[in-house]
Amino acid sequence: MTFAEHAWWQLHGRELVNSMASSGSADVVALLKDQSAYGALGDHGGAQKDCQRIPMVFYNPSLAHAVRTQPARLVDVMPTVLRALGITPTKSMDGRAYALKLK
Repeated sequence: MTFAEHAWWQLHGRELVNSMASSGSADVVALLKDQSAYGALGDHGGAQKDCQRIPMVFYNPSLAHAVRTQPARLVDVMPTVLRALGITPTKSMDGRAYALKLK
C-alpha cells in the first residue's frame, strides 16, 4: 500500500469490514494480506502472484467437502456453476467446468 492508501485504511478500514456483516452485503469478500500491489502489466492487478492466487470456495448444503489443489481461473466459475445446476451452456466458454461432489 502507498502511504496515502494506508492512511485511508487506518481511517476507514474497520467501517468497511463492519459493512460486510450487513444482510445486504456481498456473499463473498476477499481481503488481501500486506505486500499486495496494484500492477500495471495488463492492468487488472498486474502479474502479482500474491494477488492472483486466492482461494475459491463454492458452498451449498448439498455439496460434499472437497479440496482441489489444481489452479482454477475466474473464467472457470460460470461453467462450474452451470454444471452444478445441470444447465447446458448454449455457447462455448473459455473456462473449464469442474465437477462439484454431492453428499
